Amino acid sequence: MSEKFTGDTDMIVRYVMEEKLKNPEVVWDIDEHQEKKLRSLSANSYFYVLCNKIAIKQRISDIEVHDKFLSENRYYYENEGGGIDWKVSPVTPNAYGLIKEKVGKYYEYYVDSGMIVKLEKTQTGDKVKYKDGELVEGRVYWHIKGTHEMTSKELGRVIDSVIFEANQLGIETITPIEKERLLAMWGEKHGEKVNSN
Repeated sequence: MSEKFTGDTDMIVRYVMEEKLKNPEVVWDIDEHQEKKLRSLSANSYFYVLCNKIAIKQRISDIEVHDKFLSENRYYYENEGGGIDWKVSPVTPNAYGLIKEKVGKYYEYYVDSGMIVKLEKTQTGDKVKYKDGELVEGRVYWHIKGTHEMTSKELGRVIDSVIFEANQLGIETITPIEKERLLAMWGEKHGEKVNSN
């Protein structure tokens, strides 16, 4: 009869000793393996891994899951005056109130403010017109951060939301200690002071 037992060294030695007392004739083959660690996984990557697992479970796209969590956990860009950075666009937002613009290898995200305006000038003072010369009527969108731009505290809140939903769906997630380790690494990578507690 073949039995599989997994544990740390102390657990395995205790188990083998207890079994040896029950049956001294048993011969043991012990295979060593190391658990796969999340060392190469960043906090941002973990966000995307869970988005993918949730998408599979809910039979929707990764993008829908990603956009849902960005929209629910908004962190706004501030403009030079300390207010929220914004733009006006005639584009209709997706189901989560977002529009996206590709800038380099990343997207910039904007969330619908619920306001519709007619503008003669943009924030930069340029005229905003359609091809026919009419003034633009558009939605006001607040500029929000993508996960790659968030601080460890901001990203931690987003990951907490994703972990909560994953757990509700029966998806295995990392431990709170592992999550804190990933966030600390994220903070260090982005020049944040690390709390020594």
